[in-house]
Amino acid sequence: MALTAMLTFIYGTDTFRSRQKLKELVVAWRTKHDPEGDNVVKIDGLTARPGDLAGVIRSRPFLGSDQRLVLIERFWSGKTDDPEAVATLLSSVPESTLVIFWDDLASDAAEKRKVLKDFIKDKKSKTVSVFAFNPLSGPSLTKWVRDEAMGLGTEISSQAIERLVTTVGGDEWRLRSELEKLSAFRSGEPIRPEDVDALVSGAVEEDIFGIMDALAAKDPAKASRMIRTQVESGLEEPYVIAMLLRQVRILTQVRSFRSQSPSSDRDEVGRALGIHPFVAQKAIASAPAFAPALLIKLLDTLFMADRGMKTGKVSPGHAVQMILAAVT
Repeated sequence: MALTAMLTFIYGTDTFRSRQKLKELVVAWRTKHDPEGDNVVKIDGLTARPGDLAGVIRSRPFLGSDQRLVLIERFWSGKTDDPEAVATLLSSVPESTLVIFWDDLASDAAEKRKVLKDFIKDKKSKTVSVFAFNPLSGPSLTKWVRDEAMGLGTEISSQAIERLVTTVGGDEWRLRSELEKLSAFRSGEPIRPEDVDALVSGAVEEDIFGIMDALAAKDPAKASRMIRTQVESGLEEPYVIAMLLRQVRILTQVRSFRSQSPSSDRDEVGRALGIHPFVAQKAIASAPAFAPALLIKLLDTLFMADRGMKTGKVSPGHAVQMILAAVT
């Protein structure tokens, strides 16, 4: 792969595919320019300001190389409150440097950022690449599951795909994990619906809905017990909190969509929001239990807890307490 762009933007909530793209680009760059990775720099964009980035981006390559790669993660999710400074910085990236921005910010939110929006609109630019990854659903998700199974050296029937997606939902990280387990179990033979029934549990998804019900009822003691049960069963707090954040986002979107289309069914909601009909049905049933103000409060709290853990500023235990306090 020939990389000619000096700026690459990768964003969207489909972090499985966006991480795959990031890995692909970095491996291609290192293979061509720097196998040892001596001129690869990674920056936490959540806490970085344009002034912090300037020196790193404009530094020259060293150890005999003529190229550098600067990877900046979650910059657009942070406070980029000086668009002129960002625009000036990005317009002066030296030819020796490839800058890759990776973010899990939703596409619609990312594309509202003025600087990023301007670069995306510049269709004539030969120095900018943009990759947006939105959640897959319907036929696109079905094809993705089939392709992933083939990559693991096995086939999977359409019925098995439907059973798997209905049980797990559209979480590609978990789908990939389940496919690896199913592939190993079948030892190269096609994956069947009965294999999914035997090996894949939808209990995690159901328990997340149960925790959400406890939060809706403002019962922090029950929510705490259920979260503790998940942790004791082997899940880590960051994963549980990420699942709760995902569910609150879905509930918020469902409430908003159905306020405009009250008669919409699970298939319509699923298509509009890019989620599986099974998840849409659960959200449609749960949404009325949440007052809009509570959803907003939970969304803010879960977002801060999730970000805090990722940046190391909040411990998992404290993150859980933040969520429980939001419904106290």
